[in-house]
Formats: sequence, structure tokens, C-alpha cells
Amino acid sequence: MYLVILVVAIVFFMLMKKPKTTTTTVVNQKIQLQNELINAYNYYVRLVSSNMSDLITKIENISIQVTATRDEYSNLVLNTISSKIVAENRNINKLLNDLKTTVEALDVNSFQETEKSLQKRLENLSKLSEELDRIEPSVNVFNDDYDFDTQNATINKAQVDLGYFNGCNDLVSLKDRYRALTKVYHPDTKTGDADMFKTITEEYEELRSKFEG
Repeated sequence: MYLVILVVAIVFFMLMKKPKTTTTTVVNQKIQLQNELINAYNYYVRLVSSNMSDLITKIENISIQVTATRDEYSNLVLNTISSKIVAENRNINKLLNDLKTTVEALDVNSFQETEKSLQKRLENLSKLSEELDRIEPSVNVFNDDYDFDTQNATINKAQVDLGYFNGCNDLVSLKDRYRALTKVYHPDTKTGDADMFKTITEEYEELRSKFEG
């Protein structure tokens, strides 16, 4: 009789203790998961910051060389790539905000999906960085042939906003600029942009009619 009571007491004690152990385990698992997601999020924040810092430095260095050598074509390519980088960075920042939301919600599936999208955007940044690298050789060759004063070179960051044909004072310079712009922005080129090329062409036609009139 006493043995039966003892067994029942042990079973009852184990049943009462089990939920507490399970609850503690679940809490610990959630904490561990949260820490893993936070670490992953912080990793991407640092990675994006580092990549953008490197790209900005690279753009500034190329801009100085392009300005010093008066390499108009390279300058147009640089502006095109820079615009793409700005757009890509905007998308990346949005994805980082989405990633932060999934961390707060401990939503692993959404985190992984957002992470994949973010990785693709980072790959795009890497490709744009490689495009920037392809500008440098032509600029460096130009620098070897001509000794320009790079110390006093300035970067006109508002150049795009001033108009695509800023500084064209006659029909010849206007046509030369349009041909150079066509090589960069025409939809059939690798750096082409249909909407931008349409805007350029409209501006060109308007200015050409003024020079010819």
C-alpha cells in the first residue's frame, strides 16, 4: 500500500515539475534565437556601411581623376553608375529596416527571405563597384600622357542637376556632348536608360533649335 502511494507521489511530482522545465527551455531557446538574429542583423549593418564607405571613397577618387583629365565620357559613365549606386543603397536601407522588424518579431522565415533579397542587392553593389574599376584604367592612361594638376581639381557634385548640356555655347559643342551622352545613356548600351535618354534628347532638340534659329 505504501509502495503504491510512493509511486503515485513520484509520478505526480514529475508531472508537476515537467511544465516548469519545458517553459524554461522555451524561454532559453527564444533568447538564443533572438541573439542569433540580432548578431546577423548587426553583421549586415556593418557590411553595408563598409561597402558604401568604400564605394564613396572610390567614386571621389575617380571623380578627381576624371575632372583633372577632362575625360568627359568617363565622367558620364561615372554619373550613371553613381546614380545606380544611390538607388541600390535606398533599396538596401529599406531591406535593413525590414530585417530589423523580423528580428523584433522573431520571425525566422521572414528574416531568411529578407536576407536573400539583401544579399542580391549587395551582389549588385559589388557589380557596380567592378564597373567603377573599369573606369580607372582609361583615366590612368590619360594621366600618364598629360600632367594635370590633380591637387587643385574640384568635384562638381551638382553637375547632373545643372543640365546635360551645361557649358555648351555653340552647335558644335552641343552635338559633341550629345554624341558622348548617347554612348552612355542610349537604351542599346550597357549603361543605357530609356527615360534618361528621352530627357537628354528633348533637351538637345530644344537647344539645337535655338542655336540653329
